[in-house]
Amino acid sequence: MGAAVPVLAIILLAFKSGLHAHGFAEISIAQLWNLVLGWPWWIAGGCVVGWGAWTLEKRRLNT
Repeated sequence: MGAAVPVLAIILLAFKSGLHAHGFAEISIAQLWNLVLGWPWWIAGGCVVGWGAWTLEKRRLNT
């Protein structure tokens, strides 16, 4: 789940720029690069949240 966030963000940014292009980029290359660099954190965060949800559900079913 966390890994999908940056990919969807890039798709939405590309769609937004294409939807109403102003003749210049609304999003800088630095901003896109920061989004790409954040992928490992989003993946790790998604894994942690998924593991936490799984653990809570497992405990709920065992009690």
